[in-house]
Amino acid sequence: SGDGQFHYPSYLAVSPAGNVYVTDNSHNRVQVFTSSGAYVTQWGSYGSGEGQFSGPTGIAISSGGAVYVVDNNNRRVEEFTLSGAYVGKFGSSGSANGQLYNPQGIAIAPNGNIYVVDAGNSRIEEFTPTGAYVTQWGSSGSGDGLFSSPQGIAVDAAGHVYVADVANQRIQRFMSSGTYEEKWGTSGSANGQFSNPRGIAIDASGNIYVADSNNNRIQKFFYFTTPPPVPAVTSISPTTGPITGGGEITITGSGFTQASSVNFGSTKTVNVTVVSDNSVTATIPAGLAGTVDITGSTPGGTSAVVTADHYTYTGSLPAYVTKWGMSGNANGQLALPGGIAVSPTSGNIYVADTNNHRIQEFTSTGSFVTEWGSDGSGDGQFHYPSYLAVSPAGNVYVTDNSHNRV
Repeated sequence: SGDGQFHYPSYLAVSPAGNVYVTDNSHNRVQVFTSSGAYVTQWGSYGSGEGQFSGPTGIAISSGGAVYVVDNNNRRVEEFTLSGAYVGKFGSSGSANGQLYNPQGIAIAPNGNIYVVDAGNSRIEEFTPTGAYVTQWGSSGSGDGLFSSPQGIAVDAAGHVYVADVANQRIQRFMSSGTYEEKWGTSGSANGQFSNPRGIAIDASGNIYVADSNNNRIQKFFYFTTPPPVPAVTSISPTTGPITGGGEITITGSGFTQASSVNFGSTKTVNVTVVSDNSVTATIPAGLAGTVDITGSTPGGTSAVVTADHYTYTGSLPAYVTKWGMSGNANGQLALPGGIAVSPTSGNIYVADTNNHRIQEFTSTGSFVTEWGSDGSGDGQFHYPSYLAVSPAGNVYVTDNSHNRV
């Protein structure tokens, strides 16, 4: 609870000067920091009076320096100066126009109007800068324009409104009037999927950043006004590597700024680092011996296959041939087999059938040959034989575990 400490910080906003304002939810205060994280000041305490909070959530700062804080449990929005001086408030508990129930995120439109995520009423409400009610849209559901536990909200330079529709695992976009435009996202952990997306922010270039909460990651999106170019590969380095993969490959060419994956034949790796529009690096996955084409994928498409993108996996892996045995104590059946050895004279396979207290012999193709041993301490008997070895002459040596002998 000290200066610069938090207990469940929930939302943040950046002032025109670059200072960072954080709603410190459980401490019922707003803390202010420089862009480098140095503590500046704080205000707020628990209560329902002017300038007090009960579980503050969303925060937004206008271009003129007005700070709006969503006072969740008091069902209102409070306005402050950049230094924390109380200015005013609007909102009360309920579902009528201008009322709020479990309000969450807040954002400011280019015209200065304020959008509040009224989560408990599954809607977005719009207010003037002084708190006068303007309009609303949305209701509970999963259809287009409907919400289930909405939280974060952001507005782009053109006035489009983006809402993090948390329980529907998607982002919805609206016109400034509230008219539904489109949506993206589904439940999951793949690229572009979400697991409880909560926060959303948009930079000056139009890049959209989403806090994908339960996937513990930030995802970045962009609306392309013109299709991005299809990437092209001109060279790769290295051009060969072991089938086990590992290490890093550098791909050079063009059109890689928005690279999302590098493909080794049909194997896709998303562990990609964009160095520049002309270069990306990627972790090399495991593969089969032989040559594959290295292609890069971006929102513009996948690079064409060319000779320069050939990558050769070297080495080999053992291939499955056959199997034998099943649980039991009949001939050829096994019970927790342990050691195994090959006869240098016949090529047959000897197995320590540990829990059956015996040794079994098979051909190299798995056909049962013979067995010997039984449970006991006499000569030729075993109690949990564990390992074995075959001498050059073909004799079999067995470690009789529980009898401490060979």
